[in-house]
Amino acid sequence: MSRFIRTTGLVAVVAAAFAASAAAVAPTETVVFKPVANSGVKGTATLGANGIGTKVSVRLTGLKPGAKATVLVRTGRYPRLGASFAKAAVATADARGAARASSAVRYRDEPVSWSVIADGDHVLTVIVGGRVVAYAEIPGMS
Repeated sequence: MSRFIRTTGLVAVVAAAFAASAAAVAPTETVVFKPVANSGVKGTATLGANGIGTKVSVRLTGLKPGAKATVLVRTGRYPRLGASFAKAAVATADARGAARASSAVRYRDEPVSWSVIADGDHVLTVIVGGRVVAYAEIPGMS
């Protein structure tokens, strides 16, 4: 077997090991948004550890074209939500009423740890025009 093939094989094994360990260290969770008051807004969000903070990627549908949607992390369970919140993402709907956004979750401009968000007592809310139009409960990590 040539040295090139052995080296290439070793590099592939090491890369796979690093990828597997990274996945184990940085868990993610995908949650589904449920519409509030027949808003028709739905979608998904994927959240996960990102360094000392949390990253979120949001996909929404059912918005009015051009609508600005702010996604917040709130404490509690819908409809009983705490007053405190952290900004997760801001997205503007396209002509079809769909929006995408990715961002780090921030509270008072500081990163919010994944272990805090994934404690089983947090929810994502989608705010449009000052009203909650959809929510997604974030399950606790076991």
